[in-house]
Amino acid sequence: MKVRFCFVNSLSGEDEYIVKNLIADLKEALNIDIKKIEDQSSKQQLPKIDLVITDDYQTANLVANEEGKVIYWFRNPSDNFNISNQKLKFPVVVSSRSLGNHLPKELRGEAKIIYPGVMQKVYKPVAVDDMIETTKRRILILGQELNSKKIEHLVKSLELINQGCQMKISIIRKEGFKIETNIEYEFINPNSLEAKVVEYSKAELAIVVAENEGFRLRPLEIMACKTPIIFIHNKGVKEYISHNHNCRLLLYPEPKRLAITALKLLKNNILAKNIAIKGSTTAKEYSWNKTVLEWGQLICKELGIPETVLIQEAELESEVNDELPAPSSEWEEVERRFDAEQSTRLDISEQLESLNYDEDYVEDRVDIVIINYNTKEEIKDCLESIKELTDYNYQVIVVDNNSTDGSIEYLESLDWIDLIKNDDNLGYARACNQGIKKGNSEYILLLNSDIRVTEGWLKPLVEMASSDDEIAVVGPKLINEAGEIVGAGVTELDETCSPRGWKEEDSDGKYDEVEECVSVGGAAYLIKRELIPEIGLFDERYFFYFEETDYSLRVREKGYKVIYCPKSKIYHLHEGSLKEGDEVGRKKRNKYFSESQELFLNKWDHLILAESKPKRSILALGIIPWSFRHQRPQQILSRLSEGCKVLYVNNFKLGQGWFEPENSLEIEKIDSNLYVLSPPSDAFVYELVQSEAGCKLLAQVINDSLDRLNMREPILWLDSPYWEPVIKYLSPAKVIYNCMDKFEEFDGLSEKAGLIKRFERDILSIADIVMVTSQVLLDKVKYYNENVHLVPNAAEIDHFKQAYEEELEVPIELEEIDGPIVGFFGAIAEWFDVELVANLAMQEPDISIVLIGNVTIELEELEGYENVYLLGEKPYQQLPNYLQGFDVCIIPFIKNDLTLSTDPVKLYEYLAANKPVVSIDLPEVRKFAGVIEIADNKEDFCEKVSKLCKEDKDKINREEIQKLLSKNDWTDRVKQIKDLIGGFDDVEVIEESKSERGLNDEELKTDENLIDITEVEEVDKNKDSNKAISIDTEETIQSEPTNSEVKNGEAISDKEEVQEEKLGFFKRAWSKVKNKFDQLIDWIKELSNFEE
Repeated sequence: MKVRFCFVNSLSGEDEYIVKNLIADLKEALNIDIKKIEDQSSKQQLPKIDLVITDDYQTANLVANEEGKVIYWFRNPSDNFNISNQKLKFPVVVSSRSLGNHLPKELRGEAKIIYPGVMQKVYKPVAVDDMIETTKRRILILGQELNSKKIEHLVKSLELINQGCQMKISIIRKEGFKIETNIEYEFINPNSLEAKVVEYSKAELAIVVAENEGFRLRPLEIMACKTPIIFIHNKGVKEYISHNHNCRLLLYPEPKRLAITALKLLKNNILAKNIAIKGSTTAKEYSWNKTVLEWGQLICKELGIPETVLIQEAELESEVNDELPAPSSEWEEVERRFDAEQSTRLDISEQLESLNYDEDYVEDRVDIVIINYNTKEEIKDCLESIKELTDYNYQVIVVDNNSTDGSIEYLESLDWIDLIKNDDNLGYARACNQGIKKGNSEYILLLNSDIRVTEGWLKPLVEMASSDDEIAVVGPKLINEAGEIVGAGVTELDETCSPRGWKEEDSDGKYDEVEECVSVGGAAYLIKRELIPEIGLFDERYFFYFEETDYSLRVREKGYKVIYCPKSKIYHLHEGSLKEGDEVGRKKRNKYFSESQELFLNKWDHLILAESKPKRSILALGIIPWSFRHQRPQQILSRLSEGCKVLYVNNFKLGQGWFEPENSLEIEKIDSNLYVLSPPSDAFVYELVQSEAGCKLLAQVINDSLDRLNMREPILWLDSPYWEPVIKYLSPAKVIYNCMDKFEEFDGLSEKAGLIKRFERDILSIADIVMVTSQVLLDKVKYYNENVHLVPNAAEIDHFKQAYEEELEVPIELEEIDGPIVGFFGAIAEWFDVELVANLAMQEPDISIVLIGNVTIELEELEGYENVYLLGEKPYQQLPNYLQGFDVCIIPFIKNDLTLSTDPVKLYEYLAANKPVVSIDLPEVRKFAGVIEIADNKEDFCEKVSKLCKEDKDKINREEIQKLLSKNDWTDRVKQIKDLIGGFDDVEVIEESKSERGLNDEELKTDENLIDITEVEEVDKNKDSNKAISIDTEETIQSEPTNSEVKNGEAISDKEEVQEEKLGFFKRAWSKVKNKFDQLIDWIKELSNFEE
């Protein structure tokens, strides 16, 4: 059969590249004659060819009218169409949705989109050996329309940050020219595909200038190399470009905006890594293998030949696609391309309904959340002003913290508000979280009860928030009843984070410009609901003060903006619940200001003191509950926690009462640096992530927990692929995949094998380090990630060698069992060979078979044997006691894809106890062939067990066993892992005091191993976070320029920065001393009053 590509319209260089590779790959895969016609002179011969693929509509019509087979590949928006009313006789292919929009209406509905794809085997991060200038940050500039004027503009923009962030710029362009700049630069023209990939990989940031409208591969190719991108606008790439998700998108390269955006990506490793990871995932969605597969399927269909599996990757893609509902048209599929994962997941929204994480929150509406505590008159005026002066869609939610002044009765009389009544004063932050959970609007506005709004106050805040995907928080200008400014944004980061212009008289032009700030006043604080899963809820340890400033820093840490919007102006009547002469109330406020400030400073020291990096930490998403059988995850992570803080997230909840929606968030403390969190649902994590609501809930709880533990920029450690849908809401500094099994082979997951495979391949594509436990797993994953390392299992040697070195207490169950005893411990699950053990029990009735472990399968075949003993699960600490009573240990597994890839931990533990072992034949078992017996079949298994039971135990080659185990302790594995991760050499054990954790004695529950991170003492509360205290500067242009930091295009000098940093340090030290002194004076006064 013959297939011919006939192009009437000229091909660009990129098009030539695509067509050349497409023909070569289709020809190899389909094994048919496929060529490109170079001679266009004899179109009359085209109908005689088996299949013609042409980019000219008239040519396609000619072939179709002559009963020939043709595919019309629409490439030219100005093609000459002559549409008749007859039914279309041939399929239409377009390379992007934006191009498809140029098709006539009659053809558009029939068109199939086949995107050009990225060759993943070519475009991937490569190791670069020639990076000598380690102090300079590499920036790559490229684009097809990159003229000298644009280049000079970009370079001049980057000069604004060069002093604080030394860089080297590489510009991809055939011809260079001289640029007047103090930045080191070079023009490069990579002469090969490999050289281009190296340049993409070397860059720490790529700036891609707008190209002609249309779908372009170049940004995707850079994303595949895991390089973060700033993209300067092009409509065509909107099909895969998502601002603040897989790139930073600028409509035009305004100098300061470009400089700030570049600086954020160069300085904020979390943000850059997150964008790079998401970009890599996006590039994988547009894989070249998928392009070849879809073209191949279409060609097979037109020729009437059976579809051929083109390549292994295409087969895997199609396997996943079987999970997706068939779209009613190709256009619907494009519309939900980024939502494809959600289509494959189960609906468990009934479990999460009370948390309002539905996708269908009410757009263009605001949840106004007001916290009330004994402010009856103030909240009455506040609500009346809202009702009278608000011209935007809203609903009001009032949370009352157990008021006693008649507030409740008044609020209950209003039928237009939602009221939450608390039996205790839960504090401001916790009450805010209650209101946030109650609502379901697109925006949330936290409002103090002593606020008076003005006409048209709400709409400017919403318009500002909706104007930019990067904006997460917006606040208005706050004025008191005397016409003085009490909130104009916080622009300087220090120990108090006070607002600008405190008590200055308000006038036109004073702080009337929209600005990005460190924070805005919490008295009126607007948040985008869609970002809560990624940022989290308010830290409920702040009973009073600093909660909104803390939240603003978390917003900025994630790469989003906090905006001061003076187009909205409202009145804030301070100290609504603090009546004149209320000295006790004032003392309580001072007390809680001091406590909240201490928590705030402990959390954000690394920013306030301009430290280079926060402490290393690990977020581990687990495959088993921590308190379950002690295995590889616990062994490794408990040892890693000796050098850094670790939060382990269980894969399902154990016990009851942990995460009811209204319960406080609890984290179990295992050791000084080791914490465990359970998921917020009774559902297994795999079930939970199958809805977007479940993913958001998991992410919110995880992000909140990280914040509570002050874990910033954690390494993300994945023990299972089913966590993949949650990753997009996290911001890891590094991703490690600990691959222990072929997860798709587990009984509970086999029905969704295609989905699990896709999750795993997505993780493999973004992981910085992949660790596998067996050679089989290494061979499986090495094609998807180049940084794969074999890290086998091991044993805690000292623990298990007690079984032969010490005289241990014999468990009572074993005392009543006659020997010899053949023992097994571990999961008795689908991989356990019941038939093999039954055969052993039948053939050797004088042998007692002891099985220790949780049973999850039917054991009917063993019920009739009196020499089989099921003892259930036993604690890890007691296993040596049982091992001491075993004469022979066995590994009776079924041989299948799951077990062939496993490296049994129990084998190492059996040997550490110096026990004879019989195992079935598994690849990872063979390395111990010299010291254990390996059985070929069930008869051989019985014979070998019987033989060992009769042999003298002293014949065991202990010296050879110890030699094999000498490098197979978990300590050895952790050392290997530390070397892979790097940076552990100078890490010391982190022992945190209560003050470092921001916890006090009242927050420790009766169970000493539980930390309740929301319980606080009940005190008077009326929100007022805008104290007038002296302030320092936040950052120089090295972090983010403000109006005061860039003057006449020059950055603030390093000397000025150091001076400001020193000044901030001494101010902070004095502030702490002063606060402690004030507390002492108050205590002395109170003591004096008591004695009187």
